[in-house]
Amino acid sequence: MLGVEDSQLLIGADRVSAKRIPIDEIITGISVEDYDQSFWKRQRIKYRHWRASLALGLSFEDGAIDKRKISPFLRLERLKKPTRYVLDFRYAFEDQKRANETSFFTTKDEFVGYILGEYHVNDQFFAFGRPAMDWDTPRDIDLRLYPAAGVGYRLFQKEQNFIHFPFGFGYVYENFDGFGTNSYFSLYFGIGGRYVFANGISLDADFLYMPSIAPFADDWLYRSFVDFTVPLFDPIALKLLLTNVNDDNPSPDVGNNKFTATMALSLEF
Repeated sequence: MLGVEDSQLLIGADRVSAKRIPIDEIITGISVEDYDQSFWKRQRIKYRHWRASLALGLSFEDGAIDKRKISPFLRLERLKKPTRYVLDFRYAFEDQKRANETSFFTTKDEFVGYILGEYHVNDQFFAFGRPAMDWDTPRDIDLRLYPAAGVGYRLFQKEQNFIHFPFGFGYVYENFDGFGTNSYFSLYFGIGGRYVFANGISLDADFLYMPSIAPFADDWLYRSFVDFTVPLFDPIALKLLLTNVNDDNPSPDVGNNKFTATMALSLEF
């Protein structure tokens, strides 16, 4: 093996006569024994361009205050050059009541979701589209839509690991409970990446900032998602989800910033 040139693996005695194999056509292999004994490995080979994570966090508390909480998480990703698609949905619901009360009241009802589509022009540059939406009842957000599109630069990519910087334009529509609606055209700045360690632990990070264009940054959205995944036994893993939300929420009782940490078991495919 002489190395990689123009996304092709060179095999031979010298570079002039070497056989050139497109890297995209190379499929990782495993032993027949491992293939026969593991249902999950067979499926991962069959659907080798896909990556999926399904997590569920549950919490119950009985005491002076009774609490019930559920936090499902779903992420699907398909990478087959020149395209990459991601579907990411996160939801959390919690209600509670005091021991001397008869009914529960909602303390958390929030959803964040987006669909990402990328087209890789080459190994460094790509175009993307990213429709997204969320709501957060306790923060008086009935609905927020914030689609964006643009181009990006991939600083580093090796197998599943990458770091990239998308940039573009977006539009934000917001409907607040008791505060009316708000909308504006925005810029879009992002940073995203993934790193999978040798022991299988993975780190995914995604940051975005959408300031209004005119006047600049008079309205804004900021989102950060950091996900740690620790394999326990195939296909179960322990997942830590860190989310930070910052925006110009008009409710003085709510404030702009919100940080959430969720621990859950996940099914990794």
